[in-house]
Amino acid sequence: MAVSFQGLQLTYREVNLQANRLAHCLQSKGVGPNTLVGLSVPRCADFVIGILAILKAGGAYLPLDPSLSGRPPGVYGPGCETGPFACHP
Repeated sequence: MAVSFQGLQLTYREVNLQANRLAHCLQSKGVGPNTLVGLSVPRCADFVIGILAILKAGGAYLPLDPSLSGRPPGVYGPGCETGPFACHP
């Protein structure tokens, strides 16, 4: 098992497939080198998949507290201008 969270178990293959799918979506939205992606996802399996997807797309991730999701972009500290955001539904 690659990820086990609250009864959900994902194999390395399943994590890789989901991360690849999300990475392609992120790339189609312009994520690549020098792109900082805000990741507003609670600690769960999707958090791991999101990190891998952002890295596979060539970007870097900035983990954000999901409870702060109403905060406007760029208000996370000096030099923390983010591009796209990935969040949990």
